[in-house]
Amino acid sequence: VAVTRGGFRNLLCGMRETFPSPANERVLFTTSATFDIAGVEVFLPLITGGRIIGAHQEQIHNPPALVELIDRHAVTLVQATPSALRPLLDALGDRPRALEIFAAGEALPAELAARMLRAGTRVLNGYGPTETTVYASVAEITDATGTVPIGRPTAGTELYVVDDADRPVPVGVPGELLIGGAGVARGYLGRDDLTAERFTRNPFAAGRVYRTGDLVRWLPGGDLEFLGRLDH
Repeated sequence: VAVTRGGFRNLLCGMRETFPSPANERVLFTTSATFDIAGVEVFLPLITGGRIIGAHQEQIHNPPALVELIDRHAVTLVQATPSALRPLLDALGDRPRALEIFAAGEALPAELAARMLRAGTRVLNGYGPTETTVYASVAEITDATGTVPIGRPTAGTELYVVDDADRPVPVGVPGELLIGGAGVARGYLGRDDLTAERFTRNPFAAGRVYRTGDLVRWLPGGDLEFLGRLDH
C-alpha cells in the first residue's frame, strides 16, 4: 500500500489530539516495525517531546518482564492488539496504574475491555486499515457492558456508511464503510486494477474514498459499530 507523507502527518496530528500529555510522555514500543500501528509508538513521542520506552524481544514475549519495564519507566501509553493485551493484563494483576491502554488491529471483546478499564485510567479502541494510513476512528471506552464501538472519525478523516447504491443509510442500519480524507492512500503498488476497484471517487465531497468492505452501523450516540465483512 502506497501511503503518503501527508497522510502519515495527518495520522500523527490526530493521535496527538487523542493522546495529549501526559499520555504521550512515555510510550511503550513493542510492535514489530512491519505492522503499521508501530508508527504511532515511534513517532508520536518524537513529535510531542516524549520518550520511547523500547522493549527487547525477550521482554515482549515475557509479560511479567514487560510489566516490570512499564513500572520502572512509569509508562503512560500502551498500544497493542487484544491478543497481545490479554497476557499483559494477566501479568498486570489487580493494581490499577496511571496508564492509557489503546487496543487496535483486532475486534475488542467486551470482557477484555472491562479488564482494561480495571487496569488503567483510560481505555480506547482504534479501527482503521493501512489503506487509510492506520487509524480512521477511535472510541473512548467507559462502559464495557455491551458491544465495544470503533468510535468516531479521527482528525482529517471522513466516514460514510452507505447502501449498495452509495446512499447514506440511517442510524442503526448496516451498510458498507467508506473512508475519505487526508489519510487515503495512493493505492496498491503494481495493482492498478485493485486500486481502481477499492479507491474510488468520493460521492459526497472532493477527493477519493477507500471502500473498506466492512459492514458497520452508526449508533445513536455517534459512534460506529463494526458488524463484520461484506464478503463473509
